[in-house]
Amino acid sequence: MIFILTYLSLIGLHGYWHLFWHPDPLWLKVVILLPLLLPLPWLLRQSSHQTRVICCYISFPYFIHGMTEVVANPANRMLALTEVGLCLLLFITLIRQNVLSRRSD
Repeated sequence: MIFILTYLSLIGLHGYWHLFWHPDPLWLKVVILLPLLLPLPWLLRQSSHQTRVICCYISFPYFIHGMTEVVANPANRMLALTEVGLCLLLFITLIRQNVLSRRSD
């Protein structure tokens, strides 16, 4: 459940960031948000291990983007730190769920 909430928070953060914080053109907003939205139906319907792994792979470029923004753009530092934190929380919850599922086997 934490994984799904964190993933939805990452989508919400990018929605806020690119809809209200930066007036980007529509095509750029679609390019930025579409990769996050693609696995969402599978994540909400069946939160399988494979779906969570795909979500983590998809969130990795957003982690890199957040780290770049933390260093390069002081005006966006808090949003970027939030993005980095959400991506790290995704990775940590994936690892935790993987360890717990192997212990139960």
